[in-house]
Amino acid sequence: MGRGHPHAISHAKPGARYIQVGNSAGAASTITDLVLRNKLLTLVGHSLFATPAEVRRSAYAQMAGHAIDGKLTVDLERTRLEDISGTWEHLKTGAPRKLVVTP
Repeated sequence: MGRGHPHAISHAKPGARYIQVGNSAGAASTITDLVLRNKLLTLVGHSLFATPAEVRRSAYAQMAGHAIDGKLTVDLERTRLEDISGTWEHLKTGAPRKLVVTP
C-alpha cells in the first residue's frame, strides 16, 4: 500500500475489500485506526508465488485468448521515442493512463 492508497481506503464503502498486489507507489503506508474501525475493511495481501503454476498458466492462456479475440483492451497513450523528454515529464506529473513509447 503506497502513498495514494490511504485516500482510497478513506473513501471506501463499509465492508470493502482492499487487495494489495504491488508496491509501485511505495512499500509502506499509514492507515488510521479510525478508517479501519468505521469501514470494517478487509485487507488482503497477495503473492504470485503462492498461486500454483498451473493456475497461472491457465489464467495467462485465457488472458492471451481474450487479447487475440479483441476482448481485452488497455487504456494507454502512445508516445514517440523522439518525444521521450516530454513523455518523462508527463509521467512524473501523473499521466492519466499507461504510457507506451514507440519508435
